[in-house]
Amino acid sequence: MNPKRLLACLCAAGLSSFALVSAPAVADATNVTVRGYLTGAYQVTDEEAFYLAEPHHSGINTDGSDHGSKFGLNIQGVISDSIFATAQFHSASAEDDYNTFLDWAFVTLNLNNNAALRAGKVKYDGALYSSVIDIGNLYPWIELPSYAYAESEGSVHGNHESFNGASLLYTMNSGDMTYSIDLYGGSIGEEEEVFRKRLHGVTVTVNWDDKVIFKANTNTSKLKADPDSMLDVVNFPELQFIDGNHHKITNFGIKVDWNNVVANIESFDVDWEDFKEHNAESTYAIVGYRFGKFLPHATVASIEKGDPATPADVMEEMRIPE
Repeated sequence: MNPKRLLACLCAAGLSSFALVSAPAVADATNVTVRGYLTGAYQVTDEEAFYLAEPHHSGINTDGSDHGSKFGLNIQGVISDSIFATAQFHSASAEDDYNTFLDWAFVTLNLNNNAALRAGKVKYDGALYSSVIDIGNLYPWIELPSYAYAESEGSVHGNHESFNGASLLYTMNSGDMTYSIDLYGGSIGEEEEVFRKRLHGVTVTVNWDDKVIFKANTNTSKLKADPDSMLDVVNFPELQFIDGNHHKITNFGIKVDWNNVVANIESFDVDWEDFKEHNAESTYAIVGYRFGKFLPHATVASIEKGDPATPADVMEEMRIPE
């Protein structure tokens, strides 16, 4: 698949995170902080066909688009010395034309200096940029590589905003090195026609003084079709039989931010068990160099998706086991 060429990705890119309100303590043991961010973007391509089309946004073409513009409100609360709560509301051009959604809302319990338990609608942290997506301007790129992080049809769909469940995070420091392992489980996308239940996975991160970060992640879940949704069973009859199929994501990447060089490479492999036409593999690489406040950079990416299902494939997927 050849990506459409992006000619411009400009205008007001990244107004950065800024504090809107710093609320006073609402109780002796509770301190609440509210922050927000606003990012404006204008993008145009040289083709009539839409690029980065997503479920709730037509995408970008020669007419130009505000795709990438977003606003968020982040709320953090200190409940006690060991209990913290955080939530974020997010509005973006790509999500039903600036409708507001709850991205995540979870509580963190610090068990000791190294271990923490998180529960609720937990922020997903399986890929290099998962933890900072839609949190102001915490990464240097205007748009993250679409093959890996977008919700468009051409994406590998290897990242998620959050999951409903719990996470046990263990972190250990040794000099300039920080090691962490995150065991997590729950479900993803209950509001969608097809969602993932019985999610369980592990993420391992090695961080050398924020100069070099390595991350590896794998998770498995079972697919479930919402019985109350209006599935397009005429065009996609296999969706009736998707229940119980395993869905697996495996990814790893490395990020470098050393002196003025900023670079990273990341690879994803997504497997849909019997529905092999949805399988996907993607790798991208970015390299840039800082000149003061400017960061020119180049991105190369590739994606390989499963072959479209034939009628025989569909019949095999629909076959009832004996």
